[in-house]
Amino acid sequence: MDILSGFGSDLFSGHRIIRVKSWDDWKKLQVPSNCELMGIDEDPDKNYLYMKRSDTYGNTKDARYKYTDDPAKEFDPEKYVTVDQFNELMEKVNNGFDSIQQSIAARGGTGPGNNQKPNNGNK
Repeated sequence: MDILSGFGSDLFSGHRIIRVKSWDDWKKLQVPSNCELMGIDEDPDKNYLYMKRSDTYGNTKDARYKYTDDPAKEFDPEKYVTVDQFNELMEKVNNGFDSIQQSIAARGGTGPGNNQKPNNGNK
């Protein structure tokens, strides 16, 4: 019996991935003409994906692929700052530089544009 003969359409509620016991079982699987089918090995340690393609005349071609788990990296909002948080930080940094420059200028020390060397107590 053809495995797809009971399917009324390509997509239906509860559609599952086909699982097979082995490569040999996959090759024995019958499919209708002009059909593509994918399945996986029942043994999760084998990591095999199977593909079967059938042309207009019912000639099939089987393929086996080895896959590896490649989890998607999920977005973690805790690892990033918002634009408002960034702008707040930049304002604090700029205010800190302004405060340092004012403090240096009030002491009469060196600052931007001032070529005087600081007096370190040496004569």
